[in-house]
Amino acid sequence: MTDPDFLQRIDGHMSRANEFMNRGNELMARGNELMDGVREELRRSRETHDDLRVFIREERLRAERFTQNMVTATRAFMAEQSAALRDVTDELRDLRQESRAQREAVLRMLDRLGPGPASA
Repeated sequence: MTDPDFLQRIDGHMSRANEFMNRGNELMARGNELMDGVREELRRSRETHDDLRVFIREERLRAERFTQNMVTATRAFMAEQSAALRDVTDELRDLRQESRAQREAVLRMLDRLGPGPASA
């Protein structure tokens, strides 16, 4: 079996197999490069995600402190306003009582004076 035609065909097939193998190796190398890029992007994404989690946690804590300070300040303001309202209410009550007492005194004085001259 030393048919030169047969050997040529085998050489052709081997050459073609080598071309496919070389192309496969190129594709595999390109795939490995892409996979390395994907791994790098994944690593950066994880870092960014971790940074974002830290940022969100810090912002949430700031918001909680701000809200707590607002609640505390609002309670203090409301307590001050309630005290001021009580003071005004007490003062109005005193003024009403004083006005009533003065009116009653005037009416008693008028009663003591008796009826005035009769109109004709």
